[in-house]
Amino acid sequence: MAGSLSPLSRQRAEMNIPENNKELHSQLAESKKQLLDLKEKLRISESTAFSLANQLQKYKCKAYRDILEAMLGERLDFQEEEQAEKTTLEEKLREANMLIEHQARELTQLRQTLKEGRGGSFLLQEHLKALLTQDDLDKCQGPGLSEQLAEGRRLAEGLTCTLSP
Repeated sequence: MAGSLSPLSRQRAEMNIPENNKELHSQLAESKKQLLDLKEKLRISESTAFSLANQLQKYKCKAYRDILEAMLGERLDFQEEEQAEKTTLEEKLREANMLIEHQARELTQLRQTLKEGRGGSFLLQEHLKALLTQDDLDKCQGPGLSEQLAEGRRLAEGLTCTLSP
C-alpha cells in the first residue's frame, strides 16, 4: 500500500519534506539542549552526592556504608580507621608522657641547683657581712684580710659554678 501513493499524495509528501526536515532539525536542536542540561544537572548531583558522602563518612555511620562506598568508589572499614586513630592517639599520649617525665626531671634538677645556689649565696652574704662589720682592725690588715678575701672569692666562685649551666 505504501508503494501505491497517488501522484497527488506523492507531490504533497515531497512538498512537506523541507518542512518536515526543518521541524526535525528543530526537534534535534531542542533534544541536544535538553541533553546538555541533563548532563549538567547530573554533574551537579554527583558532585553534591560525593560531598555529602564525604561528610557522612566523618560520622562513621555503618548503616549507610554501602551508599558511601558506592559514592566514594572505595571500600570503607570504619573499625580499621578507628583502630588507626586510636593507635595514633596512644602514640601521641606516650610521647607527651615521656616529655612530661623529662621536664619533671629537669625541673627537679633546677630546683636542686636553685637550693644549692641559695645556700652558697647565703654563705657569701654572711662572710661579706662579717668582713665588713669587723671591729678588730688587726683582722682587717695583713694576712687575715687576705685569707678572708680568698674565702670570699672561693664562695663566690662556688656560687657561680652552682648557678652556671
